[in-house]
Amino acid sequence: SSGINAEWPLRPGDEDTTVQPEYLRIASDYGDSANILRMDRLLREFWCLNPPGLLISVIGGNKSFSVSGDICQMFQHGLMNAVKSTNGWIITSGQDEGVTKIVGDIVGRSTMTSKIYTIGVARWGRTWNNEMLLRKNQKLNHDRLVDYSSLDPRDGTYSLEPNHSHFFLVDDGTTDDTGVEIKFRLELEFLITKIYKKEKSTDCDSALIPLL
Repeated sequence: SSGINAEWPLRPGDEDTTVQPEYLRIASDYGDSANILRMDRLLREFWCLNPPGLLISVIGGNKSFSVSGDICQMFQHGLMNAVKSTNGWIITSGQDEGVTKIVGDIVGRSTMTSKIYTIGVARWGRTWNNEMLLRKNQKLNHDRLVDYSSLDPRDGTYSLEPNHSHFFLVDDGTTDDTGVEIKFRLELEFLITKIYKKEKSTDCDSALIPLL
């Protein structure tokens, strides 16, 4: 059934970060086109996110790999320039591995870390230590911190990357690789490009937020 389970800021343990990401466990059917519209109010009124001028969707492998210093520096320069010049948001898989880990490391090294919206969309059932994120009180709460240890995930699970500002943890009640987080992410990205278009529109009311 549809439902938002819980939301608190995280306090990542064993990580060199000052970010306290906010997370939300959400039923997978919020990825349906009819239900995704409810995320409008959450983004605007609950998380109070400033409108983006650009939405940067980072898609890539989640396996660990090495990148040369020159390539990483070029990627860092390009990504941060795009974010700073457009007030851009970044959306990733939220996993502390692969290209998402590289993006998180770049954001974490930036002097703008607290001002960058980096949103991870991950599977609840595959999130390592997700039991640490459960609370009996289901009321949405900005003030309560949840300790989260991201060390040594089991096979088939992954840790949350600690430099993200927000997480959607999509739950379909299984640990299977069903791709529900991908469906939710696609609908969320399309929603963001639509709901913020009027803030950025000038002569053309149909202008959408660019998706990169």
